[in-house]
Amino acid sequence: MSIYDDTRYRAAIAAMRACAADNHSAPACIILCGYPKSGNTLARFVYHNLIRATNAAAAETLTYTQLNAANPNHGFPHGLIDAGFKAPAGIDHRGFALLLHGHHAWSPEWREVGSTLFVYRDPLDALIGTWYATVDFPMRSDSREPIDEFVLRNLPGWIDLYARSIDGADAVLRYEAIMQEDAAEFSGAFARLGVQFSPSILTRAVEMSRFDRIRDMEDRHGERHGHRANAEHNQRFGLPGWRDEATVRFTRSGKCGQWRWELRPQTVDCARAILDAEGLSGLLN
Repeated sequence: MSIYDDTRYRAAIAAMRACAADNHSAPACIILCGYPKSGNTLARFVYHNLIRATNAAAAETLTYTQLNAANPNHGFPHGLIDAGFKAPAGIDHRGFALLLHGHHAWSPEWREVGSTLFVYRDPLDALIGTWYATVDFPMRSDSREPIDEFVLRNLPGWIDLYARSIDGADAVLRYEAIMQEDAAEFSGAFARLGVQFSPSILTRAVEMSRFDRIRDMEDRHGERHGHRANAEHNQRFGLPGWRDEATVRFTRSGKCGQWRWELRPQTVDCARAILDAEGLSGLLN
């Protein structure tokens, strides 16, 4: 049986629609998907800061704790089966669609639930960021796999998620393009998703969500570890905490083309050959 036929999944979707109706939100949701460390959290910040700037004249970004309360349905679609739908807290969604998100590839069944926003990044940079988050930063780790081996082992999985999502998604954001023209990129993506917004307020939301503003928020609120700063979040998803060191933080770099100094040249050559065989070598920034 498909997970989309599971009675728990169906019940969660019904609960989500009832919540949207009660809060005068858009009836269909937006589903955010993308490989880890590709700009998923950035998109979540911009969208929810846009809602707050529109409905509550907010001028400062959400914290990670507030973001997870405002956008609590992680791990779509499986998270809805495991935990059911959780209503957003601390934010007025009036006029805006609820957001579900996860790191699974797009599926045609998602169209029944809402529109999809796919976020992607240079595959090697995304995999480098994932290595730091899952191998290097944790206090405990089941593996200390070298970064070059990790990248090559996981590159086929990145390719699979990209290939299955890029054409099915209703809107697409590329991290490198966001770094060049953030307001314009989010404006185009939100317009394709049917989000109603004021351009000036979107500009404010984007400014609130930029790297330096998020880093400042992390320092002021003791959330340098981002989502991993929340023990309840870690326990829910079986995640280990991160090492308490100055260089260990959620906003680790944000730079494009990190593979040029993080990976061995032979690793890059091998990765390029794998991508070229799939017609994707142009994705390296």
